[in-house]
Amino acid sequence: MRVRFWEARVADGRLSDALTWVNAQVTAPAHAAGAQQVEVFVADADVPTNNPARVVVLTRWGHEGDWTDPDISTDAIERAHGWDFHTHE
Repeated sequence: MRVRFWEARVADGRLSDALTWVNAQVTAPAHAAGAQQVEVFVADADVPTNNPARVVVLTRWGHEGDWTDPDISTDAIERAHGWDFHTHE
């Protein structure tokens, strides 16, 4: 099984907008592409440590597929990146 870990750093005060964009541009297309499971996690901004809010999406795939991370087309997300993981046997 392959798992794609995708993380986005959210612009200050834009978590709601970022989640709307993620649902439309990451989770829905991943489901349509055949992801077996899609999970969204949120970390609120941590003001004392100056860490912005983040959104993490884990997609689980039973096949390799041709999934690619979306181009960021919103200013609610400052940057994003992803990694592929696989189960260790």
